[in-house]
Amino acid sequence: FLDLLVLEPRSASGDIPQSPRQLEAGEAKEKCEADIVRLNNNSLSDISTLPCVLDSLLLHPSSLAWLDLSFNHLEEISTVLSTLTSLSTLYLHGNNISTLWHVERLSSLGKLHRFTLHGNQVETSRTYRQHVLWAVPQLQHFDFSAVTKSDRATASAWSVMRKPSRRAAKKEEKA
Repeated sequence: FLDLLVLEPRSASGDIPQSPRQLEAGEAKEKCEADIVRLNNNSLSDISTLPCVLDSLLLHPSSLAWLDLSFNHLEEISTVLSTLTSLSTLYLHGNNISTLWHVERLSSLGKLHRFTLHGNQVETSRTYRQHVLWAVPQLQHFDFSAVTKSDRATASAWSVMRKPSRRAAKKEEKA
C-alpha cells in the first residue's frame, strides 16, 4: 500500500494538490498499481485536479474501478468524475452535495454499479432515489442497498411523470 499521507500532507484549504510537483518530500519513486483509491475523511472541497493526482500516483489511472470520496466537504458532483470511465464503485456519502441534478453527470459511467450519496442535503428530496436510479440506471446497489425491480419500476414511472406535457412544452417554445 502507498501511504498518501506521506506523499502530501492535508492542506488547510481542503484541496488536493494542484500538480504532481506539489508531491514533494516522501514522494514515491514508482507509481502504484492499484484500481482502488480511498480519499475519504480528508476535508476535500475541490477535486478538479483529481485526474492529475491519479496520473502521478497510479500506473494505470484509466483502470480506476473504486473511488471513495466519502466524508469530505464536496458541494457538487464534479464533472471530473465523468472522466473516470472504469469506475464501478463510487462513494460520495457524508459530503455537502445539495443539487440532485448533478447526479446526471454520472450517466456516462456505464460500469458504475455501486454508488452512495446518503448523508448529503440531496437526500431530503422526495424524489431522491427515483432521480438517481433514473439518471444512472445500471446501478445494482445504491446507498448500500440492492436496487430492486420495484425500485426500477418506480424510477421508470417517475421519469414518465416528470416529462413536461406537450401543452406545457409548446407554451415554453412560444415564450
